[in-house]
Amino acid sequence: AELELARGSTATAEGRLEELITTADAPLASEATFLLARSYRNPARRAEAWAIYLATSPPSPYRQQALTARAHALLDAGDRDGARAIAQGLRNSGAVPEVVVQALRGLDARLER
Repeated sequence: AELELARGSTATAEGRLEELITTADAPLASEATFLLARSYRNPARRAEAWAIYLATSPPSPYRQQALTARAHALLDAGDRDGARAIAQGLRNSGAVPEVVVQALRGLDARLER
């Protein structure tokens, strides 16, 4: 699917990736969602891709990474309150996995602007 995206076969690639979002293989589902969201030019559509993935209840740290990616997409779409709610929820959840700490800092920096 990644090669298809690079070649411009977006519709074919997106179809393949959409099928993988709900797979039980957590790393594969996360990577598929990342590629799918990147393929969308519309930030609201990117946020929706992440919402669909999050509805599958991915395990940590994939869940937290997806939340930060969704928050960035929401910010891009103009939903500052939605992004702020995600950031606050992550901070309130206790220990954030180390792999997510930098992403949360970047999100916080964008929210402070």
